[in-house]
Amino acid sequence: MLWRPMVSTGLYQKSSDDGLPYFTVEQVIADLYNLKSKAESKPGRKPDQKKLEIDLKEIITRAQKADLYSGVVIEYQANILALINNLDDAIDRYGSLRKLEDAEYTVKALEQFCNLRIKNLANKITALNKKKRQDAGQ
Repeated sequence: MLWRPMVSTGLYQKSSDDGLPYFTVEQVIADLYNLKSKAESKPGRKPDQKKLEIDLKEIITRAQKADLYSGVVIEYQANILALINNLDDAIDRYGSLRKLEDAEYTVKALEQFCNLRIKNLANKITALNKKKRQDAGQ
């Protein structure tokens, strides 16, 4: 069975303009959901991270232009950034959710925020220890 997106805003059909404008948050979420599906690794297939970053930036820019950049959109953005291993930006986006006056995000977003901070810190400690071992070996 072939899965097809229920809503398409034409994001992946490149046109001469900046893309079709968004009119509802649901359109933004549909594009982000489709992009998230592309970002999730399939067995034996690694997604093109640079293309995913460019597509994500395009979606977010269009959402901001339409004044549809809400907590739900930020949560999806952070989730996709984490999937493409852009941990610093993902942590920043999750952190910005806590500063919003309207809490449109899920508790899972807070959990992801904490988990990514721990993962990022562990990566930095591992890199620092590796560098110290290399310096000591010289």
